[in-house]
Amino acid sequence: EAFVADTILITAPVPGRKMVKVDDIKASLDEGHNEAALQQATTILKKDKSSIEAKALKGLALVRLNREDEADLIIKELRDITINDNEKQTVMMCYREHGAYRDICRIYKAAYEKTPDNIELAAQYFMSMVRVGDIDTLPKVAMNMHKQSSSSTYYFWAVMIQYIKARNKLSEADAAGSNIHLTMARRLIERILDDSSFPMTREGLRLYLIVLEALGEYSEMLAVLKHDAQCKYGKKQLLPEGREVSEVKIRCYQKLEQFTNIIEFCRPGIETASDDWTNYLLLFDTAQTIHSKEEMKHVITLENVDRLLHQAFIHSSTKTKQPQRGAFLASLEWHKRAATMDHNPNLAAPLAILFEYFKVFGGKRCFFFDLKPYLSLLSSDDHAAFLTQCTEWIKNNQDLETKGKIILRNAALEKCRRYIGYHHHIDVDQLGLFSALSEQFHASIPAGFELKPSELQFGDSFAIIAANVAFDAFTTTGAIDHLQKGTDLLEKAIKVSSSNPQLRLHIVKLYCVQGRIHDAIDHWNALEVKQIQYDSIGYVFIDHVIRLGGYDSALKLLDGAVTFIRTKTREFSFISILGQVDVPEFLCRTFLYGSFHKYEEFVKCQHKLEKSLQKAHVICERFLLQFIRTKFVRNANCNTYGRLSCMLTYILETLPSLDDITDPNILSNNCQTDVMDSCDPPARTPTTDQYDLICSARLNYFRVRYAIVYIIHALVSAPTCLEGYVQKLESALTQVEHDIKKLATGVPCIFSLGVNYPRTLFMADEEIALYKGLCRALNAVVSAQRLVISGLRGDLMREAAATIGMELTRSMEQAQQTCKVSLDVASYRELELIHASIEVLSLLSFCTLVAKSWVENESILQHQKNDTPIKMNKTVRQTLKALVDAFQLARTTKEQAMSNLQKELASAESAVATPSFRLSLKAFRVALKSSAH
Repeated sequence: EAFVADTILITAPVPGRKMVKVDDIKASLDEGHNEAALQQATTILKKDKSSIEAKALKGLALVRLNREDEADLIIKELRDITINDNEKQTVMMCYREHGAYRDICRIYKAAYEKTPDNIELAAQYFMSMVRVGDIDTLPKVAMNMHKQSSSSTYYFWAVMIQYIKARNKLSEADAAGSNIHLTMARRLIERILDDSSFPMTREGLRLYLIVLEALGEYSEMLAVLKHDAQCKYGKKQLLPEGREVSEVKIRCYQKLEQFTNIIEFCRPGIETASDDWTNYLLLFDTAQTIHSKEEMKHVITLENVDRLLHQAFIHSSTKTKQPQRGAFLASLEWHKRAATMDHNPNLAAPLAILFEYFKVFGGKRCFFFDLKPYLSLLSSDDHAAFLTQCTEWIKNNQDLETKGKIILRNAALEKCRRYIGYHHHIDVDQLGLFSALSEQFHASIPAGFELKPSELQFGDSFAIIAANVAFDAFTTTGAIDHLQKGTDLLEKAIKVSSSNPQLRLHIVKLYCVQGRIHDAIDHWNALEVKQIQYDSIGYVFIDHVIRLGGYDSALKLLDGAVTFIRTKTREFSFISILGQVDVPEFLCRTFLYGSFHKYEEFVKCQHKLEKSLQKAHVICERFLLQFIRTKFVRNANCNTYGRLSCMLTYILETLPSLDDITDPNILSNNCQTDVMDSCDPPARTPTTDQYDLICSARLNYFRVRYAIVYIIHALVSAPTCLEGYVQKLESALTQVEHDIKKLATGVPCIFSLGVNYPRTLFMADEEIALYKGLCRALNAVVSAQRLVISGLRGDLMREAAATIGMELTRSMEQAQQTCKVSLDVASYRELELIHASIEVLSLLSFCTLVAKSWVENESILQHQKNDTPIKMNKTVRQTLKALVDAFQLARTTKEQAMSNLQKELASAESAVATPSFRLSLKAFRVALKSSAH
């Protein structure tokens, strides 16, 4: 009943209309009509509150609508109800999509205890326990299934559970306990190795190797592989020679420091100039390790490595059919490593290798990114010589290659020119360079007329480089026209090469920098970002879309992201939903298909997602967006904000606490910062230290956003904590200011188009001032709490109350003025300030409303940290009256400010010429009206 006022009101069915049935709800859910399913379920529950299926389906509809807070209440009700067999599947479907795996375990456990001999039911119970990580009783369950079925599958399940237990003990720093479980797992497997009646399987042998590796028995692992090669575990070899066996052997050789075996392993592939890069890296790593150990130098010398590479280089250079890149790149890699060992390789010079590589592979799209790490081997004179040689070669061989290959070679050289720094010389004509690149792009279009729509055009790179040059011109001059030229060119490129994701990513960033977020939406949707991409590259767009007024699109995007990263760490540890398939489900599949060697990958993925900073950011931003777009209503009966309280509870129980996130190890920044192909020179690419600074700044910005969520929570449910949360917000804002100064002076390269880092790192000074004004207003509310117990009387009390009201009023006027000034110029910075002003006004509106209700219903008398309520007397009553007047003044100012801003936003909306800006201003105006709490 606490959130009835916030839910959708469902009208009674019209007389004569067909009665709604449970099957109708299921049909609506199957067709994706979740709103209709919610209404149908609510209609049935109005007539029959005991309908468990309708209740479960309502919870399912709420989950799919991303109304997790309300779905939580349904789940809690279902836990206390006895469920029969007919209703079990429906209820478990609701549990599964909500992530309530422990409740599924409870149902399976009850059924298993009734019929322990049912193998199918036992397997379902086993998998349900794996999902939640509750594995203590599972070895017994697996062994029971093995005895009933005589299948080796269930036997290995029991072994794998022992391995997982060992892993869990190790994570708890209990090495002795881990060793006990590993020894137990080893004995279980060795018991069946001597039993000829028990067939060893490929999955079982893999599991045996996993256990031995965890025990550090590397010699024993090599012996097992040798026995398997001799078919001692069955009629045929269980693990055939290939990459999997090779990787196991190499790990063993490295741990045992059997360097001779490593060299012998990789030598054949290098001598035949194979493209297996692993062989070259093994050779280099081993040679470097041996070079530092005098007693091991007889195994292989640096000169031996030179001879091997020279042989591979000659073999690959003379190959006319299907030439391979490995030997060329390996020679360059050895030149790079040899410099750290004071060794001069007896190989062709880097310039000669690079030119030879260009002649053979310059017509491939991978050419530049293959050579990018090695262009630093050349001096400035060699750079010029390399470009000259390549250009002359193209002129002399144009008749021997197709037009497409020639275009790709010219594009590769242009990337090299940019990387070397030619595009960033002081005297470079950026407008002329942009025009030249644009002409080359347009000239390349006819060569790709016969390409399929799914293939990339040959000249796409020219458009991307030209867009980078346009962005450089913008950062130099500040003229927005340069960005417009870049987006126009990219739009033309996308029309002829719609499948190129790099074109889409670059145009999305250019539109965001211009503030034209609605023009970027279609391009972002065309990228079809899904599943784990929400966590790795979602920031490219999510960090802009809300702040620039794309509210409707932002909500859909955030809903999709929340569906992916929905997590319930308060109930269990193994939950991170990956679209329709989650990590716990993958863990179950390691048992189901015997792919035990994949377990570690899934667990690492799970831990990475659980700690995701992007996940936390998405959850907070989605809530704050809903906050400024929803007029929350207080329930008059219990004086609470039911729906708002549920949303806050969900967030605070899902994410780490505000105090914990100050530790940089609590949240993990999983953003893929190199998602955009960059040809910028090393001087314009962040170093490791600079990247750490950027990550730290992103975390501090999230602290600001999370502190605001906590402040709303204090206003709704924990008034005595308000002062502490305001102090944390002030501290986070101070840190953000410090970060911005360090970034502006220490990481100037971040303003390059190819360096795609979160835009939210760069809050304007005016925006920080807005949130500082919010802090002053919140401190005024804290002062109101103190004023009640201060005992001040007469003029002093009235003056103090008036000061509180004036502080609130001043903060509102500051937000109004910032928004008003920002309307004069339509750009990304001004749009962000308008959004921040609306958010601050919404928070101030809610704050004054709540504070006024505290005073009017006298609940402020209970808001004392020592839990001792204040007794009512004449002085207290007069203070309360003065505070009511102060808050009422603030409310009046707020209403006037919001009314004036709505008119000004409407006027600006009708006057602006850019359609995207018009849509953003409309979204701001609608949100401002909705947030007048």
